[in-house]
Amino acid sequence: MANTELLTREQAAKYLNLSPQTLAGWASTGRYGLRFVKLGKLARYRVSDLDEFVEARTRDGLPAKKSRRRSPRVRRRAASQRQGHGDASR
Repeated sequence: MANTELLTREQAAKYLNLSPQTLAGWASTGRYGLRFVKLGKLARYRVSDLDEFVEARTRDGLPAKKSRRRSPRVRRRAASQRQGHGDASR
């Protein structure tokens, strides 16, 4: 059975190694969809929901695809050379 123990925002933040302010921000904006239980003014977090949240964001460790996007400086230099204005010795 899933762990239904309810943690305070401070306890949940410590469990996730985040600040309570980060969790408060995520709760108010809905960012990342982290589930919480609203009890009056208080937010509580189930340990099972925190574990699911972490599991859903766990990656297998493969390297990310390298971006092929060039910096603005490199793009300007390439465009200038295509137009015949650049110094190829740079």
